[in-house]
Amino acid sequence: MAVAYAIDSAQLLQYKDKTGSNLIKLRNSNYKKILEGPRDSHILVLLTATNPQVGCVVCHEIHPSYTKVADSWFSQFPEGENFFFAKADFIDGQSEVFKAFELNNVPRAFLFSPTDKPSTIGDKQYEMINLPQGGVDFGGFFHQGVRQISGKQFQIIEPIQYGNIIITAIATFLFVLSIKKYTSIFSSILTNRPIWGGISVFFILLFITGYMFNTIRGTPYLRPNKDGGIDYFVQGQQDQLGAETQIMSFIYAVLAFSVVSLITKAKEIKNEKVHLAVVVILSAIILVTFSVLTDIFSLKSQGYPYSLIKFSLF
Repeated sequence: MAVAYAIDSAQLLQYKDKTGSNLIKLRNSNYKKILEGPRDSHILVLLTATNPQVGCVVCHEIHPSYTKVADSWFSQFPEGENFFFAKADFIDGQSEVFKAFELNNVPRAFLFSPTDKPSTIGDKQYEMINLPQGGVDFGGFFHQGVRQISGKQFQIIEPIQYGNIIITAIATFLFVLSIKKYTSIFSSILTNRPIWGGISVFFILLFITGYMFNTIRGTPYLRPNKDGGIDYFVQGQQDQLGAETQIMSFIYAVLAFSVVSLITKAKEIKNEKVHLAVVVILSAIILVTFSVLTDIFSLKSQGYPYSLIKFSLF
């Protein structure tokens, strides 16, 4: 006897196509139709809140990864293959959806499996997905889960950044053209030791402050906090933001310049008053900058007991 599905894969595909994306948007008007009753497909549901006023940091981290996995799935399985992705965002005002799940916090993920029996969300005939904590690869987490549930292998496809490709092509063309036109100038630059020394110092400062960590982990540049403001630093040694790298590179550069100038340049000044003023100024810069550095280190390493001038920066 054939099962009369309340919603089948063809209807789910229509819901997806209406959104203009690969995520079915759950609304107060459609969530019961989509999630309740007999169905022939898996539906992975993400309930989130990306409104900055809510202050959900993890919501901002998880949403792009979830979307990327859904896009990758449908790029390889355009008909869905009985697996669909849905979401509801509190910013869209879909309060009934969140009340139906009796949620106290977000984000939350649920898996609705195929069934031939009618049910309601209140019956809790779904599986709650235990999401990992922030700072992890949510894309890899969802990718692995979807492969296990669906039994199908698929690859994560990174979106093509056409703007970057065009900019790179134009920049390359202009660079080659400039080299041909100004060969002598480029030759003098390539053999200039101070320039290469400066470039080397720049990259040393960049990499010792965590640039590769940011690149590998895909960390956000900034992130909103629960007070509605912006965080430039996060506590702990296991996580950081892109802004941290730039700020720390600047601090190390100021310290390096000040110390080297104090040692090598200040002593060459013959005028005693000027010499004294330069020494005092450079020493003050070193003191203040190093005090900021110890404040940041105290934030990253809880319990660090030492400081110079205590600034209430964090």
